[in-house]
Amino acid sequence: MEVPIARVKKIRAIRHSISNTVRMLAGRQLQVRQAGSKAYVRLDETGVPNLINIPVIPDTASDKLLNGVQGYLDHEIGHVLFTDINVWRLKAKKSTPQLETFYWNILEDSFIEKRMIDRFKGSSFNLNNSRELMIDHIDGIIPTIKSDNGSEKEWWNLFCVCALRAMSGESIFVSYMEDKWHLIPNSVKTLEKFKSELLTVESTKEASNLSLRIVEALFGKQNPEDEKSPENNAEGKPSEGKPSEDESSEDESSEDESSEGKPSEDESSEGFKVNEDDLGNNPFTLEDFDSGQATTQQNLMEIIISKIAVDEFNSTDYIPFTTSNDIIEPVKMPQNMAGVDRSFEIIDSKSKEMVGVLQKGLERAFLAMSKKRWESGRTSGKLNTSGLSRLVVGDDRVFRQRVITKSKEVAVSLLIDCSGSMSGREIRLAIMAAWSLSEVMDRLNISSEVIGFTTEYFPYNATESLKKDNRDGDLYSRFRPLYMPIFKTFIDRFGIVQKKRLAVYHAGLGHMSCNIDGECLRIAADRLMNRPESGKTIIVLSDGYPAGDGNSQKLRSHLKSTALDIEREGINVVGIGIGTDAPARFYRKHVKLDNIDDLPSTVLSKLREAILQP
Repeated sequence: MEVPIARVKKIRAIRHSISNTVRMLAGRQLQVRQAGSKAYVRLDETGVPNLINIPVIPDTASDKLLNGVQGYLDHEIGHVLFTDINVWRLKAKKSTPQLETFYWNILEDSFIEKRMIDRFKGSSFNLNNSRELMIDHIDGIIPTIKSDNGSEKEWWNLFCVCALRAMSGESIFVSYMEDKWHLIPNSVKTLEKFKSELLTVESTKEASNLSLRIVEALFGKQNPEDEKSPENNAEGKPSEGKPSEDESSEDESSEDESSEGKPSEDESSEGFKVNEDDLGNNPFTLEDFDSGQATTQQNLMEIIISKIAVDEFNSTDYIPFTTSNDIIEPVKMPQNMAGVDRSFEIIDSKSKEMVGVLQKGLERAFLAMSKKRWESGRTSGKLNTSGLSRLVVGDDRVFRQRVITKSKEVAVSLLIDCSGSMSGREIRLAIMAAWSLSEVMDRLNISSEVIGFTTEYFPYNATESLKKDNRDGDLYSRFRPLYMPIFKTFIDRFGIVQKKRLAVYHAGLGHMSCNIDGECLRIAADRLMNRPESGKTIIVLSDGYPAGDGNSQKLRSHLKSTALDIEREGINVVGIGIGTDAPARFYRKHVKLDNIDDLPSTVLSKLREAILQP
């Protein structure tokens, strides 16, 4: 499926903004990861979030997926920034019943989203989009309940989140509930007394206290034994390693005797005690709470986003499992530099024999592209006699000037295949070619970058674990993290440091694994697009086909389509096959290089064509 360039750029900008979010939260020991198709939050042993996982976003992502992911991320960041973690830990320690936790979550969600909008105005758009997705999902369930002549219990389980958010003053939910209040009359009556408090929740502690009173009002006073029940801990799972009820009762009895006259834990730590006047006639019993149907915003959005992602991934030609572990960094230098120094001398000596030829060939091409002409209608310069008639009407633009239009400025990216199949003669040939071309471009003041591409090691059992955990491993085209060693950036001169980085790989001391060409070509193109030069060219030096632990056919087709997409964006792409014609399958402009001595004659014409093509 071909996606318009403007659309793809928007999606990439969103991915970039998520990366910025990762850096913003780094100091909070919280990781934001794009991986797989699932949205979820992982907690540490104290109940504090340490990972927010969102689905990987493909270039073909729909607005629905983008809106869901951005709204979900903003919502979870709101919890990180504004939820009082001390109150959270206290309630987790007390094994708060699932019912109370559920209603607290609703009030806390409303509180933190209001704070997010106050602090970050742009989050209002993202959060509203996610609310609309949630409402659309709820609307899809309404016909089923109607067909069963749904009871108020069933309607309340469906609408409880929207109803409480509406009572908290959130306009989108106020509008949504306008024609639905009549379906939950007893609930509305019971909650009427809490309206003013719902509008003014200003902290996690207030949300916690109010949620307990709401639960008591809706379902009656909870049996203290329920709070001790393993089935009702914060995650709704049996608690391991806790004392039995008999042991617990004995411990509590001892505590009661020793703490006589002291305030209760609720009074001292929560500053709150249930008001009997709030209880009234309860519209439901505890058995009426359907935790499978009544779902928090977080859980509901996780379900919605994951479903959208899987549906879209099934119709996407290429999707990596994750991009969060990809690495782009300067070449790692070995401790023992003896081999690097030997390679440095060999390459430097060999390149001197051809740099001059390459430089002259490119200089001639640049000169041929330069144009000289006279431009009339100037107020200074040489007198243009044919324009003197202008003076009659008071126009003094009767001069002309010589204008030299030089060939356009260009920027070039050299992309080197550093996969295992390039080991030995192939990588040495590619490094020497990159070295010579970089030397020439440095002399001609042509902006250039030299960057490699391969993958990081990814243990087989880890890959299998990722597939198993997500249960949809067949959706993905690659699993290994990308590794792109930087030899030279656009702002670097081609000096000793940059040359020694290339010598590391010539000496066989660089990291080499698989090659995921398409994604790495795209990364190189995105880096090149940030350059101000009007002319842009990528030269890929590779020995064959993409290879990794993903889908080989998808890796190949993705490389071919990526190269065409990049050309449509105005970047010239040239594939140099190191001892092979394989690049001809992927790049419209290609050439084979069998020997470094052939570089001036074989490659120069293609290079000149690519760099100077309008």
